[in-house]
Amino acid sequence: MKAKVAIVVAVLLLAGCSTKASRMGECLNEGNDRDTCSQIEGQRQAAILGASMGAAFNNANAAANTPSTSSSSNHKHHHQKQQYQQNDDNDSNETDNDQW
Repeated sequence: MKAKVAIVVAVLLLAGCSTKASRMGECLNEGNDRDTCSQIEGQRQAAILGASMGAAFNNANAAANTPSTSSSSNHKHHHQKQQYQQNDDNDSNETDNDQW
């Protein structure tokens, strides 16, 4: 839960609550050309994506390292042994596909 809150806070801080158009306008007003402003915006988007992916990887790693509630020794198969044994009572060469 804390990780999710941290992601939201990071995205809000990086986003700065402004639109792409307003950021581009501010960049252009500072005297930069359109290509430079587009590159800056792309780097901003990449930083946000990198931060969110890093948080996602950390969450996945933490989830993978959390001990499971069920142990592997308690794993049970849900079929009966007879289901997979061959039926030697039938001497014909025909196969019965109705069971599958």
